[in-house]
Amino acid sequence: MFSIFDDTNFPIINVKLSGSLNKDNDFLEFQNNWLKYYNEKKDFIFIFDLEEMTYVHPKYALLMANFMKKIKKMEYQYLKTSVIYVSNKLILELIYFIFNIEKPLNTVYIIEEKNSAKSNLNNQLNKTEINENIEIIESFIKSENIKHRIIEV
Repeated sequence: MFSIFDDTNFPIINVKLSGSLNKDNDFLEFQNNWLKYYNEKKDFIFIFDLEEMTYVHPKYALLMANFMKKIKKMEYQYLKTSVIYVSNKLILELIYFIFNIEKPLNTVYIIEEKNSAKSNLNNQLNKTEINENIEIIESFIKSENIKHRIIEV
């Protein structure tokens, strides 16, 4: 399975992507899971863990940009921010390629080192207040002195 969505700590949704993305069914399942949270009509935050991703066929970068474009046309943006953990340089470049084609839906924090950073951040996030969680993410990024980039809309 390419993607696993864990909403145990909703509104924080942990999304683990692993292995290769080279099958249409895997990408369709990823999109459907994403849209499920829009259909619930509640604000949320995605925490993407791409540490175990090995390969993405380039066509899915274009499909992802198209998918984001469609989501932007929706009446309301329930995704309030995203954090992406990634260490594979090729996957990182693919993310930047996607965001060059289509700007993100909301602010994205790309963290290029995972191990302790991920567990430290996840321990600080709470299950209730979206704006408080966004503030926690922003202050964590600044205080932990970790390698990161911020991509804003």
